[in-house]
Amino acid sequence: MSQNVMIKMQTAVCSSSSVIDRLLNYVMAQPDWVKTYIYHNLRNNLKRNFDIEKLDQNNENDLVQMYVPTPSATGMKIIQRKFNRSAISFDLNEIHIKFMKSVGINKKLIDICNDNKWSLVDGCKLLVEIIERGYMESIENTAIANKIYYIAGRIRLGEYLLRMNKLSLEQIDRALVTQRQIQNNIGEPTRIGELLVNLGFINDSDKDEILQLKERSTEVCSIEDQTESLKKEIDKLTSSLESLRFENEGIKQDLMFYQDELIEKSKTIANLESTIQEKETKKNIFSRIFCFSQ
Repeated sequence: MSQNVMIKMQTAVCSSSSVIDRLLNYVMAQPDWVKTYIYHNLRNNLKRNFDIEKLDQNNENDLVQMYVPTPSATGMKIIQRKFNRSAISFDLNEIHIKFMKSVGINKKLIDICNDNKWSLVDGCKLLVEIIERGYMESIENTAIANKIYYIAGRIRLGEYLLRMNKLSLEQIDRALVTQRQIQNNIGEPTRIGELLVNLGFINDSDKDEILQLKERSTEVCSIEDQTESLKKEIDKLTSSLESLRFENEGIKQDLMFYQDELIEKSKTIANLESTIQEKETKKNIFSRIFCFSQ
């Protein structure tokens, strides 16, 4: 990757910490006794599907999901135009653009897949298509490139093994000839993986590992980042609280108004009662006077 492209990426592409990195950081921040518990549970889970010893030998930089796609100079021009549809070539569709929008500095393929709820197969297929259109840099790591093209379905098992130096060209030719002979004799196709094992070119462990590389990559990676949704909920609740506070102030004002009115009415009632009392008193006096005069 050229320095110019790197500088442009720093200015044009957002590179916030990924959900998966934050999850890992959270786990790593736990006490050792918690991490030990998590490790053993993960190890036992992986042990059911993988050769743990081989898995332990893998360098994380050799994992497809750790690959960081890099836009080419042409791809950067599209990113800097903020994906203006009129500026985008006809050979990029909406899902290609969605992939490119997810690219960032140190943004790994696993992050891009997680952001868009894609499987690793989906991510690899899109990456290869965008590379072929010239909007992403070619993959420099040969082993990673072979794995990505294999997962994407661009190369078959035999070609993958040949590129990874696990088979020779002569062995591939012999396996294909044998496969055709078996199909002609029994009328049914034979899986190339099984055939390679039967011919002694690879062992069962290698076959299972290679086939699982593709088959298990069809599962979708989806770790939800609830930060934004929680923020929206908090904002909504805060807005409701402010509305209630405003309404409460209005009720208080109304209460004060009615309280003052009530006091005035009470005074009026008291005055009326006093007046009535005075009238009754005068009435009684006049009644007595009138009766006495008669």
